[in-house]
Amino acid sequence: MLERLGCEVRLRHSGEEAIEDAPSFEPELVILDLNMPPGMDGYQTAIELKKQSWSTKATFVAHTACTDPSTVERVRKAGFGHFVPKPPNDSAFEAIVTALRR
Repeated sequence: MLERLGCEVRLRHSGEEAIEDAPSFEPELVILDLNMPPGMDGYQTAIELKKQSWSTKATFVAHTACTDPSTVERVRKAGFGHFVPKPPNDSAFEAIVTALRR
C-alpha cells in the first residue's frame, strides 16, 4: 500500500536491523510494530533510532494489535507521532503520507 502511494519501502525484521540500516536510508516515515520478534521491541527501537541525527525529520508511527488505554498512553510518552492499530486501515497510512508531503 505504501509503495502504491509512491513511497520507497524498506522492511526490516528486527529493531537491530532497522537501527543498522536507517542511517544510510534516512527514512521520513518509520512504522514500528511494538511487539517485534525476539530482541528489541518497537519502543526500544524508537528510542535508539531517535538518537540518530536523521530522525529529527522523521515521523514515527506505532503499529500494534494492542489498543488498550495503557498502550496508547505508552505510545504517546515514547514520542510516536501516530498510532495505527492492527489490522491496518489503509486510509490511516494514506492520511499520514499525505500530511508528510505537504
